[in-house]
Amino acid sequence: MQSQRGIVQSIEDKKYMRGATIFQVHILQESLDLARFLASLQVSGKKIEVVEQQGRIVAIELR
Repeated sequence: MQSQRGIVQSIEDKKYMRGATIFQVHILQESLDLARFLASLQVSGKKIEVVEQQGRIVAIELR
């Protein structure tokens, strides 16, 4: 996944759980409401669910 306008710093595959992959997304600007934006997206037909957000790190799960 490529960065869009420098918003996403890095994406790490954290673990595989219940048939869905969990990723940790590092964002460059903590003030962005990236959690709501990500929740509106789909990847390969799977819905993105924001599991947790701490500062500039957002954990997402594909379901």
